[in-house]
Amino acid sequence: MRVLLVDDEAEVRALLKRVLTRIEGVIVVGEASDGAEALEMTPALAPDLVVLDLNMAGMSGQEALPLLREQLPQAKIAVVSGDEPDEAVEATADLCLKKGGSMKQLAQDLVALVRP
Repeated sequence: MRVLLVDDEAEVRALLKRVLTRIEGVIVVGEASDGAEALEMTPALAPDLVVLDLNMAGMSGQEALPLLREQLPQAKIAVVSGDEPDEAVEATADLCLKKGGSMKQLAQDLVALVRP
């Protein structure tokens, strides 16, 4: 499973990467610090899963989500944010998770989205 991490906090990306790559078959193929950077990267990376924060400097996850969905119709998109998603985000994302819980459980939920 190829994963793209999109969060403006490098520490959060590093933690997610460390937890996700411990799971067999998971490869983090890219990291982006905002939605625009993610949109530039996705054609070459072709991720199976995009892990997207909502509140970021530059292009927010909320702005990027419909564009990523259009660009990657086959990929799963999981919003992982400290902010509550609105109805449009919930309708567009495949999964919405709250930051702040167990990172191990978060990683398991993300992998289960792609490999039920």
